[in-house]
Amino acid sequence: MVTVNGIPSWALTVRHSWIASAMFDAASANATNEQLRKCGSAIRQSLHRRKDGSTFPVEVSIKDVQLDRAYRLCVVRDITERQQVQQQLLQAQKLESIGQLAAGIAHEINTPTQYIGDNVRFLKDAFQDLKSVLADYDRLLEAAKGGALS
Repeated sequence: MVTVNGIPSWALTVRHSWIASAMFDAASANATNEQLRKCGSAIRQSLHRRKDGSTFPVEVSIKDVQLDRAYRLCVVRDITERQQVQQQLLQAQKLESIGQLAAGIAHEINTPTQYIGDNVRFLKDAFQDLKSVLADYDRLLEAAKGGALS
């Protein structure tokens, strides 16, 4: 395997204003080489370093190609924006879960409160009717004691 400064040649590329030097460890490089031997292609994510020293996440698509001789084609794609969108989606999903949890808790609190309120209203209406019947019985009892009934 051809290496440059200990980095496999398939993990190096130069593009416009930045040099992408892959930060693969030996185990990852070996796993990638094994997958390339088996499948002829591999996709890996890693961090690459710009000339200014800053790093950024990339997806490296690697494919063995046979033309006039064997080549290893590497396409390096900056996935910074994709990861940012994924983080925003993850945050939105967390907020959605919190909202569902809050709605569930509110429902659990509201359900017994509503049950009690409904029963109190039922009892109030029932006792109101009973109070009316008792008032009629009181008038009837007074009339019976006064001899007004025949």
